[in-house]
Amino acid sequence: MKTIEQAIGYEKFRTLYSKDAPENIVMKRWDMIKDTPHKSGGVVEYYFKAKNKYPARIYVFMHAEQWRPRNRGAMALRGKFPFLSRPMTEIELLQSIPETRLPYFQYEDWNVAASDEKEVGSPEEFIAKLLSFKNQYKLS
Repeated sequence: MKTIEQAIGYEKFRTLYSKDAPENIVMKRWDMIKDTPHKSGGVVEYYFKAKNKYPARIYVFMHAEQWRPRNRGAMALRGKFPFLSRPMTEIELLQSIPETRLPYFQYEDWNVAASDEKEVGSPEEFIAKLLSFKNQYKLS
């Protein structure tokens, strides 16, 4: 399996991960995690949460096979089912270390979700399928 540097390039890695934090802190973290073993597969699941006191959102769970219903309960998604799922891309597998945390993302705009999918290398067919849910699940 490739390292993150091989998959996305070291220079791109430096620009992606040193925007908010000082570069030396980010690079120390990178040195700490780069040799950690990564899983060879995983699932990404997409959940919709309707508007209540917060705006309607799409939740995207990385390594969804490890998320338990009680962990999704804080987001009021305990009894919900995903409307879409896919296998994780190679870049996502390299970026995540599931032994230390369970990452998820939330979106309030379909276009932002689609652009993030393009960035991690999802196929165009999947992005089109994701955007086909725009009419069924309204966001703000």
